[in-house]
Amino acid sequence: MEAGLHIGAQRQVVKYLRDRLRRQLWAMGGLVVGAAAGIVLLLGLGRGNHSLAVAEIHGPGVSGSGFLVGSQLVLTTARVVGNQPQVTLTFRRGPSVEGRVVFVDASADLAMIEIQGLEAQLEPLPLGNSDAVAPGERIYVVGFLAGLYATSRGVVTSRTGEIFQLGLAAHPGHSGAPLMREADDTVVGMVLSTVELGGADSGGRHRALALSAIERLCAARGRPIR
Repeated sequence: MEAGLHIGAQRQVVKYLRDRLRRQLWAMGGLVVGAAAGIVLLLGLGRGNHSLAVAEIHGPGVSGSGFLVGSQLVLTTARVVGNQPQVTLTFRRGPSVEGRVVFVDASADLAMIEIQGLEAQLEPLPLGNSDAVAPGERIYVVGFLAGLYATSRGVVTSRTGEIFQLGLAAHPGHSGAPLMREADDTVVGMVLSTVELGGADSGGRHRALALSAIERLCAARGRPIR
């Protein structure tokens, strides 16, 4: 019993410290830390304000990222959504909103969500040309790390069909995050679920599904994104 109370107290302390850090970052209007590790935590800062179109999604026992591809449409991974008909999304500006799951493709680890009641007028992320992305291309990912917005930068290390292998350490909160091409700041893919979330083995590095595959799958479901 005492051990249980001790663990519970530790968790409360961790939660308090994380919430306090989050409030301090908001108050400062933006802070960059952890750059030496290749990860940039940010609030109030963002490349072209792309972080505004990225949401934290709370699914059945897991959380991850998602991004706007239309005024009311969000893409994320099947693993984050699970079998739930609805999920909760939190954007950097505005309160949390509910989203209806439009479809889930477990084999591709892709899901689409339709949201309503989003008060902030957010611009969808610009879609690029994933066919033009080759190994060695510089990319970045805008997602979440420990509940805070984080941008991770790296390169495409290899490509197998419509799957990019990325030179980025896998973080569960980045699952469903947009893969951005540094050359033109456009979406060229979506980060897939990591090993920690039950996705296919990625060797501890992030993988991403190419935008061309995402577009084809969405169109086949009657929900084209471009």
